[in-house]
Amino acid sequence: MVRIVLLLVIANLCTFNLSAQDYSLIIFKDKKGSESLSPSDFLTQEAISRRNNQGIELDSSDFPVSQEYVSAIQNEDVNVLLTSKWLNAVLVEGSPSELTALIDLPFVSEITNMQDSAEPFNPELTTQAVMADSALLGNSFTQNHLIGIDQMLADGYTGNGITVAVFDNGFLNMDQLDFFQHIDIKGTFDIVDNETDVFDNGGHGLNVLSLMGSYKEGVMVGGAYNASYYLFRTEADAIERRIEEIYWLKAAEMADSLGVDIINSSLGYNQFDNSAEDYEQSELNGTTAWISVAANYAASKGMLVVSAAGNEGANSWGKVTFPADSPFVMAVGSVSSNGQKASSSSIGPTADDRIKPDIAAMGAGVTIVNPSGELRTSSGTSFASPLLAALAAGLWEQFPELTNFELMDKIKSSGSMSSAPDNQLGYGIASYIRAKSLITDLDQASPLAAVNLYPNPSDGTFKLQLDNLIGDQIKIQGWDLTGKLIFDQQQSVTTVTHSFSLPKSINQSLILILVSHKNHRKTFRVFID
Repeated sequence: MVRIVLLLVIANLCTFNLSAQDYSLIIFKDKKGSESLSPSDFLTQEAISRRNNQGIELDSSDFPVSQEYVSAIQNEDVNVLLTSKWLNAVLVEGSPSELTALIDLPFVSEITNMQDSAEPFNPELTTQAVMADSALLGNSFTQNHLIGIDQMLADGYTGNGITVAVFDNGFLNMDQLDFFQHIDIKGTFDIVDNETDVFDNGGHGLNVLSLMGSYKEGVMVGGAYNASYYLFRTEADAIERRIEEIYWLKAAEMADSLGVDIINSSLGYNQFDNSAEDYEQSELNGTTAWISVAANYAASKGMLVVSAAGNEGANSWGKVTFPADSPFVMAVGSVSSNGQKASSSSIGPTADDRIKPDIAAMGAGVTIVNPSGELRTSSGTSFASPLLAALAAGLWEQFPELTNFELMDKIKSSGSMSSAPDNQLGYGIASYIRAKSLITDLDQASPLAAVNLYPNPSDGTFKLQLDNLIGDQIKIQGWDLTGKLIFDQQQSVTTVTHSFSLPKSINQSLILILVSHKNHRKTFRVFID
């Protein structure tokens, strides 16, 4: 039988009519009463261990929203739908004009309206049935082989000990299908409908999960079938609305607290039925969209966020969708079985001229399991993303000492185009064998492998140890947790030690520093005293 532990949906989440309401975020000034709590009061031991393993200190964003403030808002006859510790906010029904009086409350910083929009959610699916062969991987061989998952499984790495959260539109009938009888489901959460049953909605999530977690020998095998999973429904099937970005945010906060290692999100947002609510390409900066800000926070907590790049390549939008624009998200583009870019796969660059997508996997003509328990072929970056997430799970099982950013960098460096990345497929098609070699073979290591940053924590002044890079150019960039670029420096290396200082105006305790050299990069979390 499928092992499923149904957990209670987070407190303060209420059922409501998706199509008729107006929503606002009430953002608080501080977290009164919460920072006296012990970490074990709001983080599982798995979450604490993940932070300890990656040297991540707690900061104010980890602590819950002040219950005193939530109660005060509720006492104003306002319906609180959910809370966000990362945004230090509550989502409520009502527009800013209806909530004007609340801005005068001493603990309220601002009130932001969530613009409502609607668009059908239509994953790219075909109806072509496929026949299984007698090999171990069956018809899943080609898609797994293209990025080396077949070799990874042969080496004995199946995602064991890694916890993956899948954010999607539901996992229809998964609990009834023999492809998933072995799978370890640690918890299920329907954020949209405030229930634990995610098996009564949405086939797209099931399709996605089958690429990671299915196991039917000789028929269909996912690349991380021994991983543990949390399943989240964050997407309402019939509509596309910005409130779904907040559902994604809530799911990411819960995944963090539960100790998740990898988030796979085969969802993306850009344009809506109401053109006044559309995002602009100038906002593809990793800073603007709520879902991108949420992904930045998730990455800062040590989780690897893997996202579909989007299926806009042949449309007027063309570029990646949100949250694939985040500098801390591994955005996955789509190729065919012969390694050619799928015409629908979204491209870059971002608005601030970063390469996107980051990496590629097979997304055209992929074999998936449908809710009837049949194999079908399907296309889209939605299906390239979970293949890459499965690869990451196996690599992290093999090399648990890596941080999430180190793992992302190694996977990117394993790409078939790592020496000349572009905005069509990023660093190219990922490779398990090359990634493993980069991690274990010092002769093939990145020239940034020996680069160290210190002291950490600091008052904002840091030093980089840059052995073997004398005469070369490096780029140093810094982002805050919202994804805002706060520091950008191009530097010729003249000494083995390079000092730099972040702007004194920074008011956050955790900053992400990216050091780039040619096509290599290394990310550091730095703490400001």
